[in-house]
Amino acid sequence: MIKGRYLETQVEKVIAYLKTMGYWGQKNYPHRTDSGIYLDGEPFDYYIITNKAQLAFDAKECNSARWQIREKDIKQANNLVRLSRCGFDAFFLVYFTHEDKVIKFDVATVMQTLAQGRKSMKSNEGKEYRFEDILK
Repeated sequence: MIKGRYLETQVEKVIAYLKTMGYWGQKNYPHRTDSGIYLDGEPFDYYIITNKAQLAFDAKECNSARWQIREKDIKQANNLVRLSRCGFDAFFLVYFTHEDKVIKFDVATVMQTLAQGRKSMKSNEGKEYRFEDILK
């Protein structure tokens, strides 16, 4: 497995399963030219739509005690805010490898953190996330 792809691999398994049940999920990819030249990053990584949930999120992996919010994350947060205004549950899903925990940071919480002038978050500032919640 490619380093840093554990969480994305798990999300893709969930999406594949949901599609067998007639629901929708998709991974977004960076914008490229026809020849593959990189133009711009993806607006966020994933969205999932079921009869009970509309999710839009970006998946991250963190090898330290704090998730560092980078410039590309801020752009993704701005896109996620737009979807939250449309009723989507919009968030960042961060796998803290040293704790072996997946943490959900609502985009509103991330924006509040940025408004405070901070660009990092600890796992206890979010909520532990389990994919089983989507499958119920």
